[in-house]
Amino acid sequence: QMGLSQVINASEELAMALKFPNVRVFTAADEHSREELTDLMKIELPWSVPSAGVLDGGNFSHFSAVCWLFGRYLYESQKHPVGLVESCWGGTPVEAWSSERALQKCGLAKPKHSFQNAGASWDNTVLWNAMIHPLLNMTIKGAIWYQGEQNTEYHQDLYNCTFPAMIDDWRMAFHQGSGGQTSPVFPFGFVQVK
Repeated sequence: QMGLSQVINASEELAMALKFPNVRVFTAADEHSREELTDLMKIELPWSVPSAGVLDGGNFSHFSAVCWLFGRYLYESQKHPVGLVESCWGGTPVEAWSSERALQKCGLAKPKHSFQNAGASWDNTVLWNAMIHPLLNMTIKGAIWYQGEQNTEYHQDLYNCTFPAMIDDWRMAFHQGSGGQTSPVFPFGFVQVK
């Protein structure tokens, strides 16, 4: 998870943050759960007006540079307020962000699969349960995804099923969870690292 202080023109980007009060940022805390939650366990950053301190740490590590730069671009091009919800955890496989329903479409059962990385163990659905499912009642206009490298060692052969199944499932779940206010075909942009 790259913060704004890690981009090439970091000091310039951080100084410009105050020029975008109509872009608000929010960060869900890194949490996992074996059960689907209706509320976030913890909020890392409540809805905030961007500033250098907010985007580059403050009381938490940082706000995603990719999320901030994309949101700022949206604001500049669309000329209407933008709310950015950051719910991410670096070094995690797509299966952790997927519902049991999505994984079943690819032949993966929830309790039998686990991924090990740098001493951490990721069971299927645990980040969906704690960091996505609680957000389903929000109306969203799209999602961006910057992930994939952890699946080079874990279910690589199934990624062409699990990733599209997760996208389809998120679209359906946000559409239903928002009472139809989120489009069932909302844009889902992604960067894949090989």
